[in-house]
Amino acid sequence: PEITERAEWYCENAPSDLQLTMKAFSAVAEIELSDSLSFTSVSAYRQRTFDQYSRDFSRLTSGASARQENVQENADSLTQELRLTYVGDAVDLVGGLYYSDFRFEREPIGTAPFTFGSALLGSRVGFSVCPYSGLGFCPVAPNFTQEVTHNRVMAAFVDATFAVTDQLDIFGGLRLDDYSNTTTSTVFRAAG
Repeated sequence: PEITERAEWYCENAPSDLQLTMKAFSAVAEIELSDSLSFTSVSAYRQRTFDQYSRDFSRLTSGASARQENVQENADSLTQELRLTYVGDAVDLVGGLYYSDFRFEREPIGTAPFTFGSALLGSRVGFSVCPYSGLGFCPVAPNFTQEVTHNRVMAAFVDATFAVTDQLDIFGGLRLDDYSNTTTSTVFRAAG
């Protein structure tokens, strides 16, 4: 078939083999403590697994194949918010706490960690660029970037709405955040 210049950028030398799994759970609970005071809890958990058995980044017309093979990315996220809400005649108040924990890891798919020995496409681990011959063999050694990320957010917040008149409200709020992030990235290269 005839491929336009624009379309060829989105064509692969070889078909990709990817698998994405996502799970998400959330829960909202609200308790009326009185006519003017309520307590709310919002919880959420998300999990994502992205397996790249074979992913081709090449143009169909290029002389090389850029591939990512046998790499898995795992991400987990947990969030929790607790808040009190007061609704009065002249003032509405909302105050609460927030927590978030996110973890990400890129690791090889396979039994032995960081095994690069095979030059056969589909048996390698990591990213490589090699001449596309259609034979499934690549003489260029791949590299694998292991990444581990963990970030955490804790926050306290309060906001208030004051009814100055029946048609005018004044709104204001404060939020205090504590954020931490740790990311390590290591590149492993094959010996040959």
